[in-house]
Amino acid sequence: MTRRFGPVTANDDVDLDVHVGEVHALLGENGAGKSTLMNIVFGSVAPDAGTLEVDGEPVGWPTTRQAIERGICMVHQHLMLVPTLTVAENVLLSVMWTENGRRMSLAEASRRVTEIGERHGLPLDTSALVDDLSIGEKLRLEVVRSLLQGEIRGGLRVLILDEPTALLTRQEIERLFTILRNLAADGTAVVIITHKLNEVMEVSDRVTILRDARRVRTVPTSSTSPQELGTLMVGRELRPRRVVHSTPSGPPVLDVLGVTVADHHRVVVDDVSLSVRAGEIVGVAGVAGSGQDVLAECITGLRRSTSGAIILSGRDVTRVDRRDLIENDVAHVPEDRKVDGLVGSASLRHNFILGLHRWDEFQRRGWMRGRAIDQHAARLSGEFEIRTRGIDQPAQTLSGGNQQRVLLGRELHKAASLIVACGPTRGLDIAGTEYVWNRLVEQRDRGAAILLVSLDLDELLALSDRLIVMQGGRLVGELPAGEADPERLGLMMGGSAPVAVAS
Repeated sequence: MTRRFGPVTANDDVDLDVHVGEVHALLGENGAGKSTLMNIVFGSVAPDAGTLEVDGEPVGWPTTRQAIERGICMVHQHLMLVPTLTVAENVLLSVMWTENGRRMSLAEASRRVTEIGERHGLPLDTSALVDDLSIGEKLRLEVVRSLLQGEIRGGLRVLILDEPTALLTRQEIERLFTILRNLAADGTAVVIITHKLNEVMEVSDRVTILRDARRVRTVPTSSTSPQELGTLMVGRELRPRRVVHSTPSGPPVLDVLGVTVADHHRVVVDDVSLSVRAGEIVGVAGVAGSGQDVLAECITGLRRSTSGAIILSGRDVTRVDRRDLIENDVAHVPEDRKVDGLVGSASLRHNFILGLHRWDEFQRRGWMRGRAIDQHAARLSGEFEIRTRGIDQPAQTLSGGNQQRVLLGRELHKAASLIVACGPTRGLDIAGTEYVWNRLVEQRDRGAAILLVSLDLDELLALSDRLIVMQGGRLVGELPAGEADPERLGLMMGGSAPVAVAS
């Protein structure tokens, strides 16, 4: 397969074979061509050259509908769901007809989703609004929908999942991998797109590595190692990351004092107090929905607390306008870059100055300084190694990892006294993750206070000087970096360990 987007070659004469009953990992850095290749198979992107065979039979360039009719389904990195509709209604949008050509009713869609969920260990409340589901439940819905699509068409032949674990907890990842192995055992060919070496080793039977739009190698997982895969993926030997932890003694930059947040008469953050000092990274651990995202929104001015206070460098900012915070004191990397971080239809040059456009560097008497903005965008694009056709390219046309780099470049450029980073390496490959970790440590070492909210325990353990754990909206424990480990954190996150307090 070959596919070009203007001057950029996304796939360069790539060969791939996927077998019945295997979990096949497609491994590569951001921009290596993984998603493009699978979008060709799924019919949402047409190749410039190449052939596609299903069960040994050559097929033309299928549309998405034709791919689904052949039993090929794909769960995209950014889930294709309508948040204001229920689980059953979302399924009915894409599965409108039964096996005999009869129009499917909402009641039947609900019944079949329930049956498939029970059969495969994917329970869902079919009457629940998608907007009220956790990330793990939304992914579960996408998989169930794919299974129903395959069932109606005589069986799911190929299931493709694009970065499915980006926002899942460890427990949810283990549950998903069990389901994928069971599907493979039943004869489905599963393709999982990832850049996480531990996931490749854990779930796959074979792995194909892409680098710079080309296939490097396909190997049985049992005959390789994470070190070899990492070297093949990035083209150089990977060195273990080591972060020297800090023990700051200065005054707090951030004080959160008894903050409570009620949402629709339900308490989502319950009397939380914490502090972050200059030159310190404080990690917030917790399963999805524990209130850590709402707490971050309060600190960055996106949401008002019901009670309590937020103090920034001695100043009460509990009711301060978000614009004032973001322009001056706070850098914010939100969890959802597409919704809260970037304007997809806007160019990189404009996304790089969102929230900063009133700075004297970028405007004079209300007139934008085009040359300065262009130079700023070009500089950050190079500094954060963003793969782009140019600063005029719309943000939505970049890969997810490159979008995240745009967001990080803009926020870290501000040299703010407080950085609230929520999932800062979500969607980034090994090299990108290493780069961002180094930049966050640099920000800490220059004196920034960093609140790191992440579902990735490895990230929290690697970067945090101190860890706090939230569960059910409450702060249930605090640990210094030297006393934390995945098992202990996991128990605290699930409410099965005694409260720990940092000494």
